[in-house]
Amino acid sequence: LERKNKSLSDKLSQIYRTPERDSRKRTRTDLRTDDLSHQMQSVAIDTAQAPPPAAADAQLVRDDNPRMRTSTAAAAAAAPSLPIRSSHRSNTLQLVSSTASGNTLTRVLKQMADDKSFKPDVKFAKTRPPNDFAEKSKLKHCLALVDYVNERSDAEIERSGIPDVREEVVTLRSNSGERVNVLNAVGKIVTSCLAQMLWFEGKANELETTLRGGNSKFTDSATGLGKRVAEYRKRIRIAKGLPPDSKLVDLKLIS
Repeated sequence: LERKNKSLSDKLSQIYRTPERDSRKRTRTDLRTDDLSHQMQSVAIDTAQAPPPAAADAQLVRDDNPRMRTSTAAAAAAAPSLPIRSSHRSNTLQLVSSTASGNTLTRVLKQMADDKSFKPDVKFAKTRPPNDFAEKSKLKHCLALVDYVNERSDAEIERSGIPDVREEVVTLRSNSGERVNVLNAVGKIVTSCLAQMLWFEGKANELETTLRGGNSKFTDSATGLGKRVAEYRKRIRIAKGLPPDSKLVDLKLIS
């Protein structure tokens, strides 16, 4: 009977102690789980706050992994190519060219002066523009405008108020001075040519703006300025009663 009671007591003890041990096990398990979750959260936070790898390191990773090299090349091929915009603006005596590298009177005068294309007794319009310039016929009209501005009388210069450029034309023809002198000469010649064209067209407001050194929608592009000179020459041809097929380049500009 004593042995039976002891056996029964042991069983009861096991029954009552088992929930406690299980509870301690669950607590230890929960603690280990909570600690692992905290570590994972720390890793995630550190990863999010870490700076991006250097370009060289990223390139090294891609080079070491063939699959990444393939996917990177495919992504680069699929990515659209965005144009690079430049903020550079070319100004010469407050003159803004229509484009920094296009066909402009400013650019052609600079290059022809550098090439020593201008001769003392040869008109600008009779000088051949550089081969790398397009629309040479329009450039010829622009150079004819330079000749007109250069050959004005003192009375006409005083009447129009458009600056005299005779000394600047001599500078371009000789091109024996400093580079800055050539650039200043080109700027003054182009400004006077734009003003003279506005005078021909009777655009008084734009003429006043140009003479003040302000910006105008009328630029020195060969396409725009050359076309305007050609249209003015057509008016001269009609006023003189010349045949419609007479060459515009042979018509002398008159005011």
